Amino acid sequence: MQNNNHTTTVNQPLARLLESRFLPFVEKPFRYIGNELNIIRKDLSRTALHGVLCFPEVYDIGMSHSGLQMLYHIVNSRPSWALSRCFHPWDDAERLMRSEGLPLYCLEYLLPLARADWIGFSAQYELQYTNIVNMLDLGGLPVFSKDRDERHPLVIAGGPCMNNPGADRRFYRRFRHRRRGRRHCSAVRVHGNAQAAGKN
Repeated sequence: MQNNNHTTTVNQPLARLLESRFLPFVEKPFRYIGNELNIIRKDLSRTALHGVLCFPEVYDIGMSHSGLQMLYHIVNSRPSWALSRCFHPWDDAERLMRSEGLPLYCLEYLLPLARADWIGFSAQYELQYTNIVNMLDLGGLPVFSKDRDERHPLVIAGGPCMNNPGADRRFYRRFRHRRRGRRHCSAVRVHGNAQAAGKN
């Protein structure tokens, strides 16, 4: 699971746990490794914001979504920003993560979701709502936004299902109603400025 150019940026303690207690026992380990061609890893100590784009489906489905690919490129094209990916685990992996106490993590750095500055969910259809809640729980985050504070990442939701976010408003702090990269970047920029100023 090591990348010769970026070994210092990957969470090595979690990598070792995954190699010994997780990957050998799941059906499709490639879903959870994150060593694809053209993966982007940065030195997080030199970035101002680290966000995680969460797709509430398994890796196989999520990686075919063109919007995810565009946002990944747009945000990571900014030198001071880093964007990682996270997908919902399959049933076998979820059971193992819960039994072993392993948190849901981003593929690029193997960092738990709770250690990101912000998390963005892309909801494509209503059946993904429960997956989003499950990902928050697996990531070690309070499910309801009222229970999160400045210690937790900002949770944003976007995608077609957020045109009418009434059913989900208890889970997120911000909504992006349009699926445009520039508007997403403006939200990240505002959060970065607030964080730099010491505000939630």
